[in-house]
Amino acid sequence: MKYFLLLVFSFSVFYTEGQSIHADSFYIARSQQLLFSMNNGEYNKAVAYFDASVSSDVNAEVLKKAWGQLFSKIGNLNSTGKPRIEMQGGYHIVYIPCVFDDAILDLKVQFSDRDLISSFSFTGHAQAGDYHLPAYADTSRIQEQDIIVQTGKYKLPGKFTYPKSTHGTFPVIILVHGSGAEDMDETISENKPFKDLAYGLAAQGIGVIRYDKRSYTYPSQMAGALDVTLEQETIMDAISAAMLARKLPGVDSTRIYIAGHSLGAMAAPIIARQSDGLVAGIVLLAAPARPLEQVLYEQSSYLASLVPSDHSKRELEMLKNEAERVGKGDFSPKTPSSMLPMNLPARYWLFLHNYHQTETAQKLKIPILVLQGERDYQVSMEDFKIWQKALSKHKDALLLSYPRLNHLFMEGEGKSVPAEYDSPGHVAPYVIDDIAKWILLPDLILH
Repeated sequence: MKYFLLLVFSFSVFYTEGQSIHADSFYIARSQQLLFSMNNGEYNKAVAYFDASVSSDVNAEVLKKAWGQLFSKIGNLNSTGKPRIEMQGGYHIVYIPCVFDDAILDLKVQFSDRDLISSFSFTGHAQAGDYHLPAYADTSRIQEQDIIVQTGKYKLPGKFTYPKSTHGTFPVIILVHGSGAEDMDETISENKPFKDLAYGLAAQGIGVIRYDKRSYTYPSQMAGALDVTLEQETIMDAISAAMLARKLPGVDSTRIYIAGHSLGAMAAPIIARQSDGLVAGIVLLAAPARPLEQVLYEQSSYLASLVPSDHSKRELEMLKNEAERVGKGDFSPKTPSSMLPMNLPARYWLFLHNYHQTETAQKLKIPILVLQGERDYQVSMEDFKIWQKALSKHKDALLLSYPRLNHLFMEGEGKSVPAEYDSPGHVAPYVIDDIAKWILLPDLILH
């Protein structure tokens, strides 16, 4: 069942150096060798393909565990498609479409300048060059520069997109990712909702900061740490981005906003609370109001209902037991991640168990905008109704829902399906208009 996939499996290591000289065929062949070696259980052979600079992170046991986790979630590898190769930042990257029992994913393999593998991961299946800027992204009105969002030793590449000409200073929005190892555009198949938002809002006079998520840039460090929580994954870097915003040219330091999507929206209230008055308001895009384990189980149940199978039933029952354990608080910091949802560390779930996003938002004395797609199955209208009740007495809260939009705030009809299998699209222009009006014209009542 190809729909039964909630999180893209990812294991990779980070490495940067010069450029390679081999023909494309070499990189494609070596990537295929990696794939087939792991699929055949020849992990020691696969290790030999990696650059020495990542040897401390990659060994046969690590590869065996990584492949086993993937296998347990989406079944056997049945076939592969035509590989393609790209150059990104001077490095060769190969993509191989892989057809598993329950999903179609691309194996992404990056090479170092020594023609050895520096990282690999599985991502949503997509074709090269499918993304095009939306019509509302008027590039004549915006400009963009590279930035680095830094928290301690972690340096995250990002972009600052802002209006080309303004009268005085302008507000800025920090975009905060959903779950998983997301890049700065929040790329999901052909869709890039954060790039849509950045270009659309900048064209209307609002600066936007977006950056690669820490788990995307430093996957091996994050995957191997048992003390990772939402703090390290999301909160700390969002605050660092807000602090950086104050130093960027043209930014009004009194109008710095957080716009979180999905898990990022769930985190937005605590980001604002911990920002020491730096954040002027928050935008919650598809924000879970219930505990994450409940939302996760609801997602899984819906996906399993689309194409039922014995495999999905077993996975669903296992997730149900794990979610109930978390909901009851029946676990400790020493509980193995294999007994918890999504194989996340116990400390991650302990943090969420003690965090209540609606109560945190109620106590904020800043404007709050809650936006929800009514076709969204990942964060449903049940969550939106909880937000409506929780914020009913908040004097500066505005809540809007959109009948035709999915989890990525893209239009469609009928039942929503995972974004990687839905038709590609762009964030609806009226969503961008509503966010822009809420920030630039705060006294305007939106309908």
